Amino acid sequence: MLAITGTDLEGKHCLILWRNLNETDNTALEKWFTRHRAEFTESLDAIYVNSDHTLNALKQPTETWTAKTIEPVFRELMFEEMN
Repeated sequence: MLAITGTDLEGKHCLILWRNLNETDNTALEKWFTRHRAEFTESLDAIYVNSDHTLNALKQPTETWTAKTIEPVFRELMFEEMN
């Protein structure tokens, strides 16, 4: 599992999770996130994960982040018209 934190151009705090899908299914991803969430979620706005995932189901009432699948976001940005 590769976990990278950063801030996007809108100032949102992001966590990017990249996993080997042959080794890390959704159950393993949920276990990993549950073990490490305190390291990331204090100021987190968005989580990006490769492939389908179930992380939004783990969100606690006090957390404000949203988890998104990377591939559709990447495609949208890749083909977005340049202004």
